[in-house]
Amino acid sequence: MLPLETATTVLLNIALLFLVSVEPYLLSLLNPAETILIFDFASIVYALDLSGLLAILGMFTHMLTVEERKLIPARLLGQQRRIRNAFLFSAFLFLISTFPQFLV
Repeated sequence: MLPLETATTVLLNIALLFLVSVEPYLLSLLNPAETILIFDFASIVYALDLSGLLAILGMFTHMLTVEERKLIPARLLGQQRRIRNAFLFSAFLFLISTFPQFLV
């Protein structure tokens, strides 16, 4: 068994595969020639999809940076934590970009 092969990582992998498989379909719906209603809905769902993808990547990176597991060399911990923070911050930005749509 791999050091990170847990029920959580398996579930995150499945969610990641689903979000990656839905992304091309949502991207194809982002055609301004389509009706505005579909374009707005597809734009919101696409932002939520990207938010989910980035959040999952951030969680995977966080699992790597747990010092007790010693999965990566200590000299790379700082770099990987910055990458994790960038993933999670980007996920947060995509998530809050959908809020104005829900307030209307």
